[in-house]
Amino acid sequence: MSKYQPNNGMRMYYGIDFSGAADPWKARCLRPTVWVATIVGALAPRLSDIRPVQELPGEGAPFTRLVDLLRAGDFSAAGIDAPFAIPGKFLPTGGHAELLDRVNRLPAMSDRPFPSGAALLELAKEIAPSDEKKPHRETERFWVKRGVNTRSTLWNGPRGGAAFTAACLTLLARARRPIWPWDFGPGMLVEAFPAAQLRTWALPHSGYGKPEQQATREKILIGLARHLNFTDAQGRLMLGSPDALDAVLAGFAAMAAMSEGTPTEYPIDGLIAVRNDGELGSSLSEPAMPDNLLRAEGSHGKDELFEEVLHRPGVQIERIVSRGHTTPADKPYVQSWDEWVLVLAGSARLKLDGSPECSLVAGEHLLIPAGVPHLVTYTSDPTIWLAVHIGKA
Repeated sequence: MSKYQPNNGMRMYYGIDFSGAADPWKARCLRPTVWVATIVGALAPRLSDIRPVQELPGEGAPFTRLVDLLRAGDFSAAGIDAPFAIPGKFLPTGGHAELLDRVNRLPAMSDRPFPSGAALLELAKEIAPSDEKKPHRETERFWVKRGVNTRSTLWNGPRGGAAFTAACLTLLARARRPIWPWDFGPGMLVEAFPAAQLRTWALPHSGYGKPEQQATREKILIGLARHLNFTDAQGRLMLGSPDALDAVLAGFAAMAAMSEGTPTEYPIDGLIAVRNDGELGSSLSEPAMPDNLLRAEGSHGKDELFEEVLHRPGVQIERIVSRGHTTPADKPYVQSWDEWVLVLAGSARLKLDGSPECSLVAGEHLLIPAGVPHLVTYTSDPTIWLAVHIGKA
């Protein structure tokens, strides 16, 4: 790995893959999961350096060294793969700045230098009651609708994002840098979401984080090479470490926000930035359409994959990939709009209220009228659907 280089006058961006767990912040970590990537240049960006947080220069614990690196501000922008806020209804009256101050005053846990996810939930409850189990911010809902799995910042259960968020808010408070989109300037911090960046580039955006999913990472790296110059050694490092890969992807959020400047409008609870073919696409812009409607990779998780193909007033077109998913018998779908579904690949069975069960194979379609309860009783692995929602707001 190359020696760490400070800014030499060329635009320099950091990408940081983050964590709310304890082990990644220890001085010795056998399998690092917090990585810092350095990208130089904007028109023809090049990966200059990538290293685990334990190898950052300076003194003190790894978290402290990361704080010091960011506080120095010797960079154009840094994209951090972690939530920068909680849903707007839970923000204090002083907004985002007061949220950071209040989180920074919470006591740190005994095994990590930031407060617990439970402490963040208690803080949120002091501000407003929650009527949702897993509330999302507006910028997160945007990506959920487009089939990108997004953790709730106020869910502290399995696969929750509360601890992750508490850690990041602590980092933001201690770094004392401008935070986009609330502020703009050199050395600013930007919220990144690698899965959203991959979705925008029409690359596999899930199912690449495990050691055995190297084939998916290979496809991502082929796509990444169209946007970034990196060496063979750096490519092998990203192939072997999905966290290192995410750090590199996070750097594109920094480039996107620096190109955009301060948005004229943005949600009070922040924005995820993504870069689209060298131009900014904020998290409220139209992401790239799926490049191939028959592509099934990236949908091997527990959840069905939903990808928005097109959205216009009154009409939404979705691509859905099911892998044996069915509808619980006691929870039928009921929609206030018509839905036309076409099976592109695989097979499925549906049961509409008042009608016999209907079997569909590739090329067959069905209209589900508004207000009719219906169940998906069977899907093959995979079943790829095209769904047209007519009259949906």
